[in-house]
Amino acid sequence: MRKTGCQLNNKGLTFVEILVAVTMLTLVSLVFLRCISQTAFYNQRAREKQSALNLAQSLMEGFKAYDLGSIDAQFGSSIQSDFKMYNLEGSAAQSMSGTGSYGLNRVKINGVEYDARISMTEYTPAVSSVVAKTGLVESDIPNKYTDAIYCGDEISKEQKGIYQMVVDELKDATKVPDMKAADRTALTVDTLKINKLNFLNASRNTNVVINAGKVEVSVDYDYQFTYEYETETGSTKTYTSTASTYNYLFNATDLVMNCFDNSTTGVTLGNVYLYYYPAYNSNQGGQVKCTSDVINITNNTGEDKKVYVIKQHNRALSSGELAICEGSYTPKVVQSGSAITLYHNLKENLSGSGGSGYYTSGSITKKENYLDNANATKASRTQKTLLYSVNISIYKTGETDPIYVLNGTVNAR
Repeated sequence: MRKTGCQLNNKGLTFVEILVAVTMLTLVSLVFLRCISQTAFYNQRAREKQSALNLAQSLMEGFKAYDLGSIDAQFGSSIQSDFKMYNLEGSAAQSMSGTGSYGLNRVKINGVEYDARISMTEYTPAVSSVVAKTGLVESDIPNKYTDAIYCGDEISKEQKGIYQMVVDELKDATKVPDMKAADRTALTVDTLKINKLNFLNASRNTNVVINAGKVEVSVDYDYQFTYEYETETGSTKTYTSTASTYNYLFNATDLVMNCFDNSTTGVTLGNVYLYYYPAYNSNQGGQVKCTSDVINITNNTGEDKKVYVIKQHNRALSSGELAICEGSYTPKVVQSGSAITLYHNLKENLSGSGGSGYYTSGSITKKENYLDNANATKASRTQKTLLYSVNISIYKTGETDPIYVLNGTVNAR
């Protein structure tokens, strides 16, 4: 009898099949191990970058806390030396290429050593039609964290808003209906004919309001103007405006230094600094001619405050124009509220010839000529940069490419 059924294959896996399986397992393992290795590498680099960031920020805060003399004394030597700054320690700190460029080697953070390269240059932001903010007059050492330090742009930025209001009024057909249409269309701040424009009894009030928790500075211009224009028929007429007020509030984007607001820091207000550009009784250089320039200081702190009022050289004016403007400039400082001690250079003629007058009203202890260029003991304080740009590059010791680069500014205290 013939048997039927399935025949079992008892041969097992062949050598080729085993070899293929082992090869596939090896390839999968290699890919997996490579992923693990890359993950570990990127995690390590991320930790290094975070450490470099922490180091850069610590160095930046350290440079902000010390005055420039102390920084240069510690890092400005050509001889390598150990250093300590806050929680940072390192060795071989030295000047790299003169004042303002330093090399800090083997700085330890989280048990890892890094090298740092720090460069400091004068802060020169781009400002249209105005010379960059260098060469400002310096007073006593300001403290960025406790003092209110205001230093607005050159006066052209303040007064640009007035010129824009003039243009808007002249372009208003309900007010100046017969102006030549082509002239009205083309009229802008830049095309405004300054020689046809005349301001009548314009005045500026700079208002400094000092509260224990916040200090604000604003500017009010009261003005009226006449403007000579051509009509469609070719005749010449003069438009006389109504009295108007232009308000300009200083804010963080307008300042070289910082506004004071302790709502986040909780620190106590120290001194108040106002670096300002005079509003002259002259239209030299296309300025708004102001018959009076008043600085109103309201002290609501309940205690005597030191206030530094320092007039700046408007570099849009030539030396001859500046001499004309300074010769007739007599500002007034008006105090209200608690008493103030006023440090100032209002008697100094910025053109270098003769003196200037000023008036005060209220409870003011005056410190005159505190910043006078003619005073030899104060001469070194004038025409000095107030702010420096700082670049901090962090390297892993022995490497040439930076792990992290941090840019910022520090106060030239």
